[in-house]
Amino acid sequence: MSEIDHIERKRRKVAAYRGFHEEAHKRGKEMGRALGLSPDIIDEALSLFDEVRGDAPRTPQGAMVDCLYITANKYGAKVTTRGFAERLLEVYGVRTEPRTGWMKCN
Repeated sequence: MSEIDHIERKRRKVAAYRGFHEEAHKRGKEMGRALGLSPDIIDEALSLFDEVRGDAPRTPQGAMVDCLYITANKYGAKVTTRGFAERLLEVYGVRTEPRTGWMKCN
């Protein structure tokens, strides 16, 4: 592989990562709003997601749900894992239940 090919491949990877990062935050904000969370809670959950996503043994969506759940509970939003999953099913047609055992902050 030539140096130019290597640089181009690396450039595409960086662009793809940037796109995923932007999409993850967009989806996280949408999920947070659908769950009735305040903008402050959503922003903190997105920061937590950025910190832990590399260690997540889950899909990005599952990790985002975990971060939203932990942050919501941290600030006293009394939500259950079942309530989260049911609301996401209503809004997105996919039931994603928080499974936070892998997170160090849990």
